[in-house]
Formats: sequence, C-alpha cells, structure tokens
Amino acid sequence: MALLALWFWWGEPFLCATNRVAADTLVVEGWIGRVEAMRVAKNEFEQGGYQCLVVTGGLAGEPWWERRRNVAEDAKSDLLELGFPPGKLIVASYGDSESQRTYVSALAAKHALEAKGQHPKGINVLSRAVHARRSRLVYAKVFRPTVKVGTISWWPYAQQTRSWWRSSSRAKELLNESFGFAYEALLSSGRWFTGAPALNPPPPANTADRLRQPPATRAKGLPKSCAGGSVVHHTRDES
Repeated sequence: MALLALWFWWGEPFLCATNRVAADTLVVEGWIGRVEAMRVAKNEFEQGGYQCLVVTGGLAGEPWWERRRNVAEDAKSDLLELGFPPGKLIVASYGDSESQRTYVSALAAKHALEAKGQHPKGINVLSRAVHARRSRLVYAKVFRPTVKVGTISWWPYAQQTRSWWRSSSRAKELLNESFGFAYEALLSSGRWFTGAPALNPPPPANTADRLRQPPATRAKGLPKSCAGGSVVHHTRDES
C-alpha cells in the first residue's frame, strides 16, 4: 500500500521527467501531435543548438483503413510549414508495426542517421508526457554504448493545468505507461523471449492510400466511417 501511495503522487512526475543531455541531435516522435507539438520541437531545436532533427513514425490508423497517413511525413510537413530548414531535417519512417513501436522508431532513427552519415554523440528524444521515461530507456538500449540519450517530456497545453486523477485519459496513460515502463525495464518488453522486431520499410507514397480493408467492412449499408471513409488522422500511442 505504501508503494501504491508513493506511485499515486510521484508516478507521473517520474515517468514524464525531462532529462536533457549535451546533444547534437534532436529526435521527435511524430505520433505525439501535429502543429502544436512540432512548434515545440522547432523551438527546442533553435534553443538547444542541435545540428539536425530526426522525426520518427509509422502508419497511422488500423491496417484495414482505406487511407493511412505516415506520421513521420506529417511531422515533416508541419515542420516545413513552420519554417524549419529542410537541410537539417531527417525523416525516419517505417511500415506496419503492431507492437514495440518505440523500439522500431529508435531503430528507424538510428538507421536514418547512419544512412545520412551522421554519428551523433548525444541525442535528446522529444516524447509525450508519461511516455518520455520509456522512450529514453528504449533509445538508450538501441544507441548504446557510444551515444548519450536524454529525454524531453512535452505536455499538450490542454492538459498542463490538470491533475491526472481528474482526467480519464491521463489516468489511462499513467496506468499504461506504469506497466509499459516496468515491462521494458525488466524484460525489454518481451524482446528477450521473442527477439527484436523487424524494421519494415514504409510503403511507396503512391500506395499509401491503397484500399486495404477486409470485405466485411465494405458491406453495403455501413456508414462511410465504417466502410473506410476518409477518416485519416488517428494516431495510436506508441508502445
């Protein structure tokens, strides 16, 4: 009971703590948000003296959706619209990944940097709220032992003044990340048993919107949203 009481008060601050390191590269997890989040990323880049910014992300939505957006490409578009210099931006995108998405994102970031001939001495990972602690742990495992890894926790403005127990979404995030961080810290989220997941390449741009729905979802009479209408931007939390 004492541990639960401590976690009730200190669990969220522990998981969402910001711990920067001296870094030349900023990694932004594209799933954390659109323009609001990318504006924070741009400000962090300008104030932190970074040399390059890497945006990571896979396909948004469910595998059977008619149109699926690439989260990393969305982040790139938002950053460019905000005036971010394209020469300092690296996109690390990947294909379908039903699990271990944080690990796959870290792999994608590492491979994208290597492909560009970049060898960072330190990286800071911009993540969302209570996911930040787990992101730092996963990225540190992928980039070890030569790269120092820090983290920056970003809160959506709408959530910054609330207590977590007053928000069902905050409470759910805290519960999920409490188990997720423990699972990653103790068992590497199961990679010890099943092996590391593969890094699937993203689909070509001209096939991203290909119809991929099972026949049952295209039955006559279903609402457009159920039958694969243009519900495009639904981003699942990383896990």
